[in-house]
Amino acid sequence: MMPPKKKFDLNQIVNAAFKILKRDGFAAITARSIAAELGSSTTPIYWVLESMDKVEDALRLKTMELMAEYQSRKYTDNVFINLAVGYVEFARQEPNLFRFMAIERQKPLAIREEGAVEEALTRQLGFKPPVRSVFGEIDQKSMDELTLMSLIFNYGLAVAVATNMLKFDTEEEIMNLVTKAGSAFYMQQMTMNKK
Repeated sequence: MMPPKKKFDLNQIVNAAFKILKRDGFAAITARSIAAELGSSTTPIYWVLESMDKVEDALRLKTMELMAEYQSRKYTDNVFINLAVGYVEFARQEPNLFRFMAIERQKPLAIREEGAVEEALTRQLGFKPPVRSVFGEIDQKSMDELTLMSLIFNYGLAVAVATNMLKFDTEEEIMNLVTKAGSAFYMQQMTMNKK
């Protein structure tokens, strides 16, 4: 006897799960909710899925790709400001996806290792950040500290936006706040380097 023909493939299941994730958040994703999204019983879902871990990994990848789209938009002429604004704008427009990536399923960043933050940015951007063209001559330790301060600020801002603690009506409001904070962090780092 032949095994039953699969009604759905993994891609269809992931796309249905992604819709649920965007709409209802990660906690709402189950085999039953995916089946309901596809208008099916759970049996065809179980035929395809070995585990929900595979779906979670695929959702993480889809979410990162969408976040990268926001971060690659040209809000200003500064690639670092664009990354920060895109991150917060992603949190504003896609709060459930942001919470999935940045709060519920976050993997820690090894910030104590020299160059770790720059390496993470390089993976996210797909190219090495143009540090010298934006900041001039700056040593790696200072760049790591500057990036870490900016990362913490932007993460906090994005969490406040995604959880409705803060509300911005336009990306320009976000851009102004991020630019001011980034300038303050840069000035502080340069002042500390002169001591």
